[in-house]
Amino acid sequence: MTSWPKLFVDAIGSLQPRMRLAMTADGSREAWLQTEVMMYAAGHGIDVWTNCEPVRFGARSRGSKYDWAAYRGDKPAMVAEVKIMSGAFLPKSLLGRRANQWRGYAGRRHPIVISEEEIGRPSPGDWGLFADAARLLWNREVPKRYLVLVLLDMPIDDDVSARVRHRRQNLHSLMGGVTFVRKPVGLRAFRGFMVKVWGF
Repeated sequence: MTSWPKLFVDAIGSLQPRMRLAMTADGSREAWLQTEVMMYAAGHGIDVWTNCEPVRFGARSRGSKYDWAAYRGDKPAMVAEVKIMSGAFLPKSLLGRRANQWRGYAGRRHPIVISEEEIGRPSPGDWGLFADAARLLWNREVPKRYLVLVLLDMPIDDDVSARVRHRRQNLHSLMGGVTFVRKPVGLRAFRGFMVKVWGF
């Protein structure tokens, strides 16, 4: 039986030599990562498909599909979403429509455990890590559901103000400290990034 958390961590970790350069490709980072994980799985005799299984719960737009899916027969046995983030990203990449609430979460002691109630029900048109967690949490039709976070090391920017740098550091700490419902089922640090995987 496939250990999906291990596969995701190992596959993404194998990209370490190329990750830094690939992360400069604005607009295609996650698509690149999705494809690389699919190819890694294929090299180990495991079929994983990208953008194949429709999102049926709180999709951002018509035609939204999960980043990865695996099938048993014609039914999905696993679906997963991936987010690449760092403190240099905007709060909406984490909280979506609740972006203005990020300081309230950042003030909590680590680990910042987000309950099912806080995650909430999927909301059509919402986005970000919390929204992905909601879509996976409430999709009871698929037995294995995973949320994968690739947290890039905090970049050092000399051209931003001390206020902006402080906000980015706090947001980065929040991204690293948050956990959904329970502890991650996969967690490993690599040079330049960390991979966290939650199972629902």
